[in-house]
Amino acid sequence: MKLILYQVKKQGKNEERGKPLFLTCEIAIIELFKQPCLAVGKGGLPPLVLMRAMLNWLPLLLLAIGCALTLCYASRYNPLVLLKRRNMRAMLARMLHCSLVRLLKLAQESFSFMSLRKHLSYIFGLLCVSLCVAAGAQAQQRPLITEDVDIIPPGTLRIEAGIDFLQDAKFPLSGLTGDVTRVGVIGINIGLAPNVELQIDGVAQNVLSINTQTVPSPITLGFQPGTTTTNDTGDFTISTKIKLRAESKRGPSLGFRLGVQLPNSNQSRGIGVNQTNAFGTILFGKKFGRDGRVNLFGNVGIGILTAPLEDFTQNDVLLYGFAGIVRINRHFNLAGEVNGRANTRGGNAPLGTESQSEARLGMQIKASGLRFDFAGIAGLTEFSPRSGITFGVTYDTPSVFAPAK
Repeated sequence: MKLILYQVKKQGKNEERGKPLFLTCEIAIIELFKQPCLAVGKGGLPPLVLMRAMLNWLPLLLLAIGCALTLCYASRYNPLVLLKRRNMRAMLARMLHCSLVRLLKLAQESFSFMSLRKHLSYIFGLLCVSLCVAAGAQAQQRPLITEDVDIIPPGTLRIEAGIDFLQDAKFPLSGLTGDVTRVGVIGINIGLAPNVELQIDGVAQNVLSINTQTVPSPITLGFQPGTTTTNDTGDFTISTKIKLRAESKRGPSLGFRLGVQLPNSNQSRGIGVNQTNAFGTILFGKKFGRDGRVNLFGNVGIGILTAPLEDFTQNDVLLYGFAGIVRINRHFNLAGEVNGRANTRGGNAPLGTESQSEARLGMQIKASGLRFDFAGIAGLTEFSPRSGITFGVTYDTPSVFAPAK
């Protein structure tokens, strides 16, 4: 496949194609998949390894598609508009050429998560450049974890989906460490009343590429030492958010969120803890600046975590989150937060209930009726993932039902 950008010569009302604007980009897509497919056919590469490779290639594919979509969107679906802008065309051509070649080279280098980690800063830079030519977004929950006080309109749904890539994640209960790919980070919010919202959150599938394993493991695992990959369903959470007080000129808005985490995971897979946990948090928020350009909000509460290895024991942890969303213009939002839980016991926490905290910094953008987001993740505690990245999309439906009065 060849991608060639030409200069546009305008003569009256007619436009003619001139000399090539930049180098020809030749993408040997067939060769990219040829070797692993042949290896599977000869029995040299197990299907599970191929699946892991495809999961690692997924963000690269999405990123390449995103570049093309944002370019078309910025030009009102007419690529010739971009080519008419002299300041834009050389930059865009060079970006497309270099990014596609670099991404394909990255995919060919290794099936492991390590190559993605090596080029994490490059991917961030490329994504930022590609998003700079697209339309923006209104304030949204993703990619943040901290809960805002605001409620979606009654009778509407908010559907969120995303993919997370976490590096050097720790699982003390199973004794495993490695790189985690969360496929299908799902969130469904339902507006039940002007001040009440029902939320369902979870992960469809966690895939862990094991780096180290403690032998013997604190719990019985369903695979032998030396296994390189394990996967499992995430634990889903059901919660209710209630807005108690609207924001005033001087006072913040207040709310309350109560929920329970269900034991959907299988602890023998080494990722989830398969325990029922409860939590409750107080929500607060305040907007500043002209038209509420800066939205600051936070959560403080308590989580009751069951200790998996100790009978009749729980660990009451402090839950916290402080976040902000800054509207750069009507198109873009900058979002950041610090969110986590803190062990309140003296000494070490029971296995599976350790302190965890992370910082996120990213952007939100709106295009084609959907809200896209991305963020970088940095772990702040010993048992948090070292780093990571998340991509997601949000869709707000119109009113789909009439709540009972």
